[in-house]
Amino acid sequence: MRFRTKALVLLTLLTLAPLMASCLLGRPQPAPTPEWTTAFSPALGIRVTYDPEVFTSIVSEGSSEFPLYLRSVSYDLGIKRIGNAGILLTKEPQADFFQFFAQQVRFQLIESGLTPLGPEVDEEFSAQGKPGLCQILHFRNPEDESLIPSYVPQEPNAEYYLYYHHFYSKPDYFFFAAISRQALTPEQRAWLVALIDAVEFDAQPLVEEED
Repeated sequence: MRFRTKALVLLTLLTLAPLMASCLLGRPQPAPTPEWTTAFSPALGIRVTYDPEVFTSIVSEGSSEFPLYLRSVSYDLGIKRIGNAGILLTKEPQADFFQFFAQQVRFQLIESGLTPLGPEVDEEFSAQGKPGLCQILHFRNPEDESLIPSYVPQEPNAEYYLYYHHFYSKPDYFFFAAISRQALTPEQRAWLVALIDAVEFDAQPLVEEED
């Protein structure tokens, strides 16, 4: 009986040894989710919740192409709005509504002198319980630097990807455009949808956000 008890104690110690060693040696644990923060745009009337470890710089300028512009190491995100674009809609917009604006985006980029590289890809997404359209474009800049739009890499012949997320929040139409030198990963794209999902539309400035 004594032998069996000693054997059981030894087996227990052997089982717990790796766990005890990891605690003593300080094995790295999964990093905690970083605290997200917010940015309010008076020009757009929205408050964006974002990860400051991803977007490290924010520019809010009402007169620019994208009044709210978030910069990261891997890609940038520009946000703009067309006010009252759906004021006459009586129900949630359908695919043809988003496709109309997607065609306008593509036309304007080509008219600017940008060269499309490969076919456009359109994918549906959902945020805040409503549908949206992600328009994926691959472009090359023109040689003439004066023709390059201000919100893309300012290098002649530079290639980049545009991920235009079309989203409607009554009565306004929003563009969330990610701009990247490389194709975004599924994880990066998921983070963008999560950001849109957390946007506060028709937001009012907090006391600390007022001028």
